[in-house]
Amino acid sequence: MSFFISTYRGSRNLLKRLNGKKNFRIGVFLPALFALSASAFAAGSQQLSGYLLGQDTHAALVGDVPPNETIYLGISLPLQNKPLLDSTISSIYNRKSPQFRKFLKPAQIKQMFGASSADYQETVDFFKSKGFTVTSFKNNLFLSARGPVSVVQDTFHVHLRNYKRADGSLFHAPDAQPSVDLGVPLLYVSGLENHTRYRHSIHTDPSAATNPEFPPGPTPTNVPTPTGSCSIANPPICQYSFWGQDFRNAYGLHTSSLTGSGQNLDLVEFDGYNPGDISTYISQTSIPSPNPLLIPILINNFNGNAGPDNDEVCLDIEVAICMAPGMSTINVYEAPNGTADALLNQLQTNDDANQISCSWSIDDSPANAQVLEEIAAQGQGFFVASGDQGAYFYGVEAPNGTIQEVVSFPPIDISPWVTAVGGTMLTTSGNGGTWVKETTWNNPSMDMNASPTPSPIPINIQGTPAVEQASGGGVCNASPLTPTPTTMPGTPTPTPFPVLSIPTYQVGSTHTGLTEFSTTNRNVPDVSMVAYNIYAVFTNPVTTGVNSSSTPTIQYTPQTSTVVNGTSAAAPLWAAFMALVNEQANENGTAQVGFPNYDLYSIGNTSGAVDFHNIADGSTNNLYGTPQLFYTATSGFNLTTGWGTPNGSTLINDLVNLGPVQLNTPTTGNSPANATNIGETFPSTNCNN
Repeated sequence: MSFFISTYRGSRNLLKRLNGKKNFRIGVFLPALFALSASAFAAGSQQLSGYLLGQDTHAALVGDVPPNETIYLGISLPLQNKPLLDSTISSIYNRKSPQFRKFLKPAQIKQMFGASSADYQETVDFFKSKGFTVTSFKNNLFLSARGPVSVVQDTFHVHLRNYKRADGSLFHAPDAQPSVDLGVPLLYVSGLENHTRYRHSIHTDPSAATNPEFPPGPTPTNVPTPTGSCSIANPPICQYSFWGQDFRNAYGLHTSSLTGSGQNLDLVEFDGYNPGDISTYISQTSIPSPNPLLIPILINNFNGNAGPDNDEVCLDIEVAICMAPGMSTINVYEAPNGTADALLNQLQTNDDANQISCSWSIDDSPANAQVLEEIAAQGQGFFVASGDQGAYFYGVEAPNGTIQEVVSFPPIDISPWVTAVGGTMLTTSGNGGTWVKETTWNNPSMDMNASPTPSPIPINIQGTPAVEQASGGGVCNASPLTPTPTTMPGTPTPTPFPVLSIPTYQVGSTHTGLTEFSTTNRNVPDVSMVAYNIYAVFTNPVTTGVNSSSTPTIQYTPQTSTVVNGTSAAAPLWAAFMALVNEQANENGTAQVGFPNYDLYSIGNTSGAVDFHNIADGSTNNLYGTPQLFYTATSGFNLTTGWGTPNGSTLINDLVNLGPVQLNTPTTGNSPANATNIGETFPSTNCNN
């Protein structure tokens, strides 16, 4: 399915303005009921399409959104000459190209691919004239507009209405496809609906520290085994979860001098955090100093306060510091939930880190898909959690084969421009010990032997206790699985999803015994790291009620420490590991690795057995025991853990030393368009997980 930029109908002068844009295509997904079609300009009015309407969600209508309520919009303009961007990236990551690892700067992105200064200024002026408060961005591809509902409705010729989710919370959506009286074509406008909320992949599980099958290692004989759960009130048990130096020790870095020195890390977050939680964690786990400077970067007037999802933010910071304690800074980008486009565009224009981590299910909207490709062109590795709902079902992340809600776009972990990170269960040689084995993360998140037994007990369709969490992975395709998916009440049954074609770096991947590997579609995840039995410190929120505006009221308990599970931990661990790689590159006087997938797959196909801990034990990411709904950990690349987990300095050295090869024939000119082996393009369709 394609997303075509609006075309003008009218004078030749107007048509000239669309030169290079008319057939622009970008990878997105929408179910058939939200099918995108070519927008059209008529009588100076630009018709937009493909937006989720309130009536399509089957949610209960509450009423009109109050006219004075403030709404944030993200206004994205299309890339100029996207084919050139595709070919430029292809040459940047092609070892045979003279442009190998010669990454673009934000100013080059603006100059080569941004809207003209005239078009961008016209867009800014238009929204200001309508009464919006506008924030411009340096790339000439995005702007934020803040204004009351009355102004939004007048500008886009829609009525915004409130609807109620199944959990009682409200969301707004338009009653018709929007249009706007602007001559400059728009790619996408976010904020007209806020139905889909970004979820994060972290699960509190104090009992995990006492799981006898997957401890960090054998309990020391001279230390009595404590009982209970890891908590502030019972700190002895916490030592049996992974924390501090455990991650470096387990992944072959216990003797490495690399600490991430000189490197920065960007974290994508949709909540704040309490700095005191991080200080407590560092003190408790004895992480050596100096430690990274934490820099909150607040987007769209976000206040930076710790909210109900601060556990995710704290976890990301804490495990990243464990893996790379000597990084210079951790830039914590924080924005209101639902405003990823503003955050990602700010991150792209700042270009302040070689590695980025995201543990949230950000939507792969046209705007977000576009900026991810720009980030790859700048040589930034973007690591994303693959999700915690096991095998991808019908192309969608759906617990027990149940579609929870209608979504406009899929999460970004299936994007060809991210490194999707799955999860494992890790066993070491002892507390603080070295790697012994790993298996696919697939576990019950509650103690089924507890007394009294948890109620209700999650039961799979075979009548046995269910696995509640598992490493996300699968094939991005439209092939239905058996049984067919069910839906929550009031949610329309999804249609088969459009496919996302296989990226070239996955072509030819070794996958011994993995019959489900697709030679035509995107396969996920790319790599993995531990996602089970991980210690974290955060401020625990408790919802105490709902106020008159239907907003939850929150009370914060004292600082909490506990054990958590989730690919949320695996993604920042990998991003911090990449900081070690790029530190080594700097020491060697070579270029940073950039977007690592090309190199990870090249290494996996040639020396994967020594560079990765390949998970090939036959474990699966089956969730809830659903028949035929799982993938198996087999030799080489697989759909539960990708290539596996990093084997410390061995992988670091190979990533750094994977330099350019000697060209067989010379090329002419310095333009990326003249480099050899150019032509990597990615498809115009997407799917969900």
